Amino acid sequence: MNYKYTIALILLFGLGIFSFYSCKYEKLENGSKDALLSLVERNLFLNIENSNLVIKDVEFSTENNEKIKFSKLFSKGEEKLIFYSGLEYCNSCIENQMPFLLWLSNQIGNNNVVIIFNKITRREISLLKKMYNLKCLCLSSQDEIGIMHKNNNLPFFFITNSSLLSKDIFVPLKDKTEYNKRYFRLILKKYWPNIQINDKLLAKP
Repeated sequence: MNYKYTIALILLFGLGIFSFYSCKYEKLENGSKDALLSLVERNLFLNIENSNLVIKDVEFSTENNEKIKFSKLFSKGEEKLIFYSGLEYCNSCIENQMPFLLWLSNQIGNNNVVIIFNKITRREISLLKKMYNLKCLCLSSQDEIGIMHKNNNLPFFFITNSSLLSKDIFVPLKDKTEYNKRYFRLILKKYWPNIQINDKLLAKP
């Protein structure tokens, strides 16, 4: 039955990106329309091109300076939801996702959610965890993980397991709460079908 959720996620990604930008379409000059269509196409293909790639088994650091390889985060058959970002990215975009991360941790457990920040210090990890009251594992990487780094400068979510294959990559849209929630609901039903989804725990970002 998982294929149904996979198809729904692909359609959600494509239609969501298109609808987000199409509301501005008529306001653009003719010369800008091609650029907009290219942007929509680029976002769609980022998802397709980066799915089912083997993620680099890079070494991460915790806020306590413990070192851990990516592959060691998983038990056999265990899926985790990963949020990947960095301080050089859009800070407001990162902040916008924190209520979702807290909600997801409450839904599927802190051990099933991992936040990876690219090239930040231990002190910055500690500050971010305190600022947003994060209980899930937060890590820093000095190396790129091998997906979504050449053409994308926004935070993104994905699912992976001990195989380190990237699955169901999603670039959330700032200020599009309902659109983002649809992705998370589909992810929860696909990988954690036995949980009872509680939308009341999700505060509006």
